[in-house]
Amino acid sequence: MYLANQHREATMKTVIFVILPLIFARIGSAQAIYPISPDTKGNQLVLTVANESKALDAQGILVQLQKCSSTITFAQTTCSLKAVQAMKESDVSFRFDVSRQAKVGAKDTLIFLVTDNTGTSWQKSIIVSYIAPQAYNLEQNFPNPFNPSTMIYYDLPFDSHVKIMVYDILGREVRKLVDEQEPAGYQKIRFDVQGIASGTYFYRIQAEPSKGGKTFMAVKKMMVLK
Repeated sequence: MYLANQHREATMKTVIFVILPLIFARIGSAQAIYPISPDTKGNQLVLTVANESKALDAQGILVQLQKCSSTITFAQTTCSLKAVQAMKESDVSFRFDVSRQAKVGAKDTLIFLVTDNTGTSWQKSIIVSYIAPQAYNLEQNFPNPFNPSTMIYYDLPFDSHVKIMVYDILGREVRKLVDEQEPAGYQKIRFDVQGIASGTYFYRIQAEPSKGGKTFMAVKKMMVLK
């Protein structure tokens, strides 16, 4: 199984060996843990069904998702193969998204049920671990323009002391949104503009890694419309 992460999309691949009548199944003794990133869309899980029988074809294979975390959403939960010839293998592919709410460092188990047209079945479990972002990032608030509130999303690769301030177009402080220690992960804060006039504003993040390192700073513009 491999994992490639680019532009917040990942592809995972693992080989499963179907247990069917008179078909030999090879099952690994160790359970690997595979990293995936929260707040990703269009990830791909590829399961390779291998028939190790030297003489018999496997017919009517169905691969079904049986167990999944609430932070992972699959585009489809069932894939089928008409047949896998003796000593051959075929792939089934599942697309999934991972919620931003997935907790960095937590683990979840995905379970798939593999069956053939005789009713013989076998389970395949895949353990995933949610990893921290690779770099600091401040995203554009959404919605924008907005009224009465908007969300500001930001990424922390390390535990950091975070300050997020809102300023008006003259550089005057309007609101302090965050000023505290936060864990590594995919964070967000809501900005409510009650008592603030329409116009252009700027929000600025300053994040200092708890264990030392370069301070991250970024500024973005937003628009309040009332």
